[in-house]
Amino acid sequence: MKQQSPELTNRISLVATGIMILAVWLYFAFPGYGYKELGNEITVTTTPFGGLFFWFGVLAWILCFYAFSYCIKFKTWVRFLPFIMLVLTPFVPLFASLDHEFDYAVKSKVTDRDGTEYHLFLPDTSAGTDIKIGKLISRSGFKSTYEKLVNGSLELMMGYVPVIRPVGSPGFTTLTLTSNRILVGHVGRRAFVGYDLDRHIKYEFEDMEKLSPFVLLGKDDMPSEDDFKAIENSGDFGEAKLKKFRGELSNPNPKVRAMAQRLLKNSTK
Repeated sequence: MKQQSPELTNRISLVATGIMILAVWLYFAFPGYGYKELGNEITVTTTPFGGLFFWFGVLAWILCFYAFSYCIKFKTWVRFLPFIMLVLTPFVPLFASLDHEFDYAVKSKVTDRDGTEYHLFLPDTSAGTDIKIGKLISRSGFKSTYEKLVNGSLELMMGYVPVIRPVGSPGFTTLTLTSNRILVGHVGRRAFVGYDLDRHIKYEFEDMEKLSPFVLLGKDDMPSEDDFKAIENSGDFGEAKLKKFRGELSNPNPKVRAMAQRLLKNSTK
């Protein structure tokens, strides 16, 4: 059987290395998801190529492994190129994740009566703590552009308001457009960010305390009894909260009026 020449093995090593370098470049150049924020403008790119290029890289890695196994018996420096690729490329996803450490993803969205979309952005990893509401300005191809309306924080000490959700409220992390045209971003029964579309008022950080716990409820909504009991059992009835409860005594929703009355009654015990 004729033995392969070193020149052929060099070509195999160079081709395998070149394909691996191409796969790494494609993986970084065309990520499946990209998030960029500049001032009050948010740009999100979503492509179907991220997963495709990842598996192309896996195949390239297998090719490099084959090339190194095939060429190891020849004493040429070129044979070490596939070996270098074999060692380094498993770290590529780690480097990519560091580059996107503070990416944010859309977790919920609503559409107002004019057809305008509003999206709630939360961090993709535990490293981020911001929560943002963006207004969709344009969408073309794989690119969407938003105007950032408000930027709050998921840290409890930075400010939030406990809210009572309607029965059947969809999802745990939700962006709600209230009957008063206030956008409220809440995680469970805690609201961390809000924006008044008519008065252009931002609710973020300590300003969240200005919102009523009943802000999510329309005149016909059935309040969640569990959410109400969480507020009732907290025993946190400072003067600022009592003032908000008194303001709800004229709420068009009879269930809200009854709950506000109950909270005021409990505060005097």
